[in-house]
Formats: sequence, structure tokens, C-alpha cells
Amino acid sequence: MPRTRRRGLAVVSGTLFTLAVGVSALLAARSTGEPVHEIALGDGGVWVTSGASGMWGRVDRGANQLGTVVPGGGPQAATDGVPDVIPRTDVLQDGRLVVGVTTTGALVPVDPTTGVAGSGRGQIPKATTTSGERLYRGSVVDMRGGTIAMIEPQTGRIWAQRLDPDGAGDLTSMTPSSPSVATVDQGPAAIAVDVDGNIKAVSATTGTVVDIPAEGDGFGDPETTTLELGGRGVDITAVGDRWVVLDASNGQVWVEGEDDPQNVDGAAAEGGVLYAALQVPGVEADTVAVATDLAVSSVSTRGSGSSRRGIDFGSPSKDLSIKTLHVARPVVNGACLVGTRSSSSTIAYQVVCRDETLPATQIGLQGNPNRRNPAVVRLNRGQVVLNDLDTGRVFDLSLDGRDLRIDTWPTADQLTTLKSRSS
Repeated sequence: MPRTRRRGLAVVSGTLFTLAVGVSALLAARSTGEPVHEIALGDGGVWVTSGASGMWGRVDRGANQLGTVVPGGGPQAATDGVPDVIPRTDVLQDGRLVVGVTTTGALVPVDPTTGVAGSGRGQIPKATTTSGERLYRGSVVDMRGGTIAMIEPQTGRIWAQRLDPDGAGDLTSMTPSSPSVATVDQGPAAIAVDVDGNIKAVSATTGTVVDIPAEGDGFGDPETTTLELGGRGVDITAVGDRWVVLDASNGQVWVEGEDDPQNVDGAAAEGGVLYAALQVPGVEADTVAVATDLAVSSVSTRGSGSSRRGIDFGSPSKDLSIKTLHVARPVVNGACLVGTRSSSSTIAYQVVCRDETLPATQIGLQGNPNRRNPAVVRLNRGQVVLNDLDTGRVFDLSLDGRDLRIDTWPTADQLTTLKSRSS
């Protein structure tokens, strides 16, 4: 018999997202039942990172600045490498649960109310790649619905832990030397955690999809499905508790419970593979968002249906070839679609809250940096900001006018003071 689905409750936050184009939409947030005053104290902000200085920070939306800054992520690696696997400071957030990821792959529990980095640290597997093809490679670790999970891409081994709602706490069991909870066969492999904490993982080589249900303080028996994948690259996400798999070999999207895959609209492949990313896991929906170097499209999750564009990035010019572009996971936030594409000199973004296609808005970057990581969309409880992982710049897309930048990272002298306090 099929397992009983555990669907979470989608509720509306109180946040009104005003777009520069004059469109407003009520943003949906996900509630885990905390009182409003608890949310304000611990998990009402959006956590971001600065790859340039290796810091984690929380954006206080009311003040439009960083209210809490935590050093310790480490500076971005100076050595060259495959762009998609260059070590970088990152952060995971699930309401009041915050885990920093250092450039050495350490998982650091962070107290969101005090800004103190905990000592019970985990370690993610090394992200390696055997292919020089331009593919989107998602993070090897994900956190959502009270679950943190990680995968070793080349072996498919999976580690996971259920977390205390009051804080990430001890993550020492999250290491490659700890017992794994499941294996999804050999890689390349990808992982995602849905909004209810269930784990989804897929192997591009074998086409095996593993679905591990969250049950109380642990996990139930894994369920497996086998897809016909091309084997060259893969991504996975979830809408509600259904997994969604993108086969980068041919630009097709597979959805749990559907017999046939859907094609990504306007897919432009280089060397026969598609450089594209699926949306951040979200609530149950009739479509799933897919970002390519050209656009962000919505693909049907309910049988056959046409793919529809929502954001048009435009065709890359000679100066913006696919090799210099970085796509990132789009976000479906209530009635709005948020997507971004970044290059050395610009960040393109757009927010679409109606059934229409809009051209991307461009943010020019000073200094023409040698981009090594993308700008990403950060989301927490209906609040959205754009975070440039290379520079640490943070943009609030709900602000009117041209000046969307709100990051206030400490200076070198201030950072020294912060480090001395945290040691």
C-alpha cells in the first residue's frame, strides 16, 4: 500500500511584497506553530552570507540592515577549480533553525537570538565532480521541515538528522564517518528536503530516486523509484511531499506519480547538457519552476501540459556566454515567482506575481569581479532577499527605487572585534 502522505499547512504571513513595477502580492509563509513573539525573537529575519569575508548575517527587514553578524565561515578559496564546486561560505535556515556552512565544509549550529556559533559541528562530504561539463550542481546539504540531510555525490550515501525546533544543537552525527541512513546508488547524485522534512535523493547514473519519510525524531523506511535518466547530470526538489527530478542530459522534468516527463521550455543546452536548476522545495503546486540561462519557466506537475515562461533573462551576448553565467534556484513564494541569473558584471532578477512574463531587471556591479559563485534568493517565512555569494551584497527586492542594497557587513577593524568576542 502507498504510504500515507503528511502534508503541511500553508498559511499567509503578514508581509506585503511591493514590487518596483507596482504589483503587490500577499506572500505565503510556512508556520511550524511558534507564537508571533517567538518568531520575532528568533526566526523572523533572513540569514545571508559574505563569501568575501566569510561571515554569516541576519537581515532585520524592519531596519533594512544586518542586525546580527557571526564570523567564522572562512574566506572564499583562492585556488581555481570547477566553478560549481568552489568552496564557499553558505547558510541553511529553517525558521529559527540556522546552520552555517564554512569553506572547509563544517556545519556550524548558530543561535539566531544571540549570534553564537555552537561547538557541536558536523562535516559535509567533499563536493567533487568527474565532469568538466557546465552543469548546475546543488548543495550536498539541505535543511527544511526540521530535518537536515546531506549526500556524498559520487557514492550516494545519505546522512540525516531530525532537529530540535528550538535550535540546531549538536550536529556531530552529521559527518562522513557516521553511519548513513540510506544510499541512492552511485552518483552523480543530488539531495533535497521537502517542507515536511522528508528526504529526496536521486542518482543520475542509475536513475534511482529514494524517498525517506520523516517520522517523529527519526526516519521511516526508504521508498525507491527508478527513472530513465541520461546519466550526465541531475537535480532534485519537491513540491509538497512529491519529488521532482530534472534530467540535465535532455532537459526533461520527472514528477512523482506521473508516468511521463515534461520538457523545459526554451532549454538551451551546451554540449548536449542543460545548465538549469529546479526551484527551492516548496508547498504542493500544479507547477514547478525551472531556471535556465535564458529564463525561469513553470513546468506542469499534473500530467501533460505546456511549459510557461515567467521570467525572461534574454539571450546571452558574446560577453555573456553560458560559461560566464551562473543560474540559481528560483523561489516560489506564495503567488510570486522570484528568479536570478548572475554574471561578472551584472545580477539579473525579477519577481512575477501574475500569469505573465516579465523581462529581468539588471543590477550593475562595480569592479567587474571575476565571478565564481552565483547570487541566490534567500527565503524565510515569506521574506525574500537576494544574496551575492561572492561579494556578500544583499538586495531587498521589495524596496522602491533603484537602491536595493541593504548589506552592512562590518569593516576589518569591526570584524577583529567580533572575532575576539566570539573566541
